Amino acid sequence: MMTLSPVVITFGQSLSTIEAIIEAAEKYSGENVEFEGLVTRYVPANTVTTSLFEMQGYYGARILITTSASRPGVNNFYRITGILTLTRQGTPLLVETKRELIPRPD
Repeated sequence: MMTLSPVVITFGQSLSTIEAIIEAAEKYSGENVEFEGLVTRYVPANTVTTSLFEMQGYYGARILITTSASRPGVNNFYRITGILTLTRQGTPLLVETKRELIPRPD
């Protein structure tokens, strides 16, 4: 008996890791990227900045994400999509366009 495995096809982007994005930030700058991670910190908007949150990848790397959407749950895992930008110092910063709560990995 033959067993079929599920196939996932994505168009225009593929799931990356925070670590890979940080390592090749210049390559990804201006690109739409998607990754998963744990929200470790949330900073609400003020008169100078929009809201932002920090995510940690599965291997420990961290990235900041700006958002105009609702507050993400700290200590929850999400799949995030957005446009990667670089700060003046060259630090990766993601402008969030989509967020999906995902189950905690085993």
